[in-house]
Amino acid sequence: MTKNYIFNKISTHALALAFERVGLSQFISGYFCKSNIGLSKGSSAFYQRITNKLGVEPSQLTMVGDSLEKDVISAIEAGLNAVWFNPRSLEKESHSNFRTISQLHELSI
Repeated sequence: MTKNYIFNKISTHALALAFERVGLSQFISGYFCKSNIGLSKGSSAFYQRITNKLGVEPSQLTMVGDSLEKDVISAIEAGLNAVWFNPRSLEKESHSNFRTISQLHELSI
């Protein structure tokens, strides 16, 4: 089974509780955020640090996020795959090398 990790900007404890509450914690192997990475999400360095901690190539990770700039573009700049969660169907900008979804069930784990 593939290991799944969450990148977010809240505390790891709050993330763990949220995923436990909705019954998804069984699918998550780890959490990454500013408190345990030391960098803010939104820079390619944030994602590079995660790949270094995991000991994987950036192309092995996929960032799913709702912020085109902070989540998707910076992840692509770091070499990750990216999926833009766009429930409001906003216009896609110049970058087109990522998938766009409007509902989370469009992802497959």
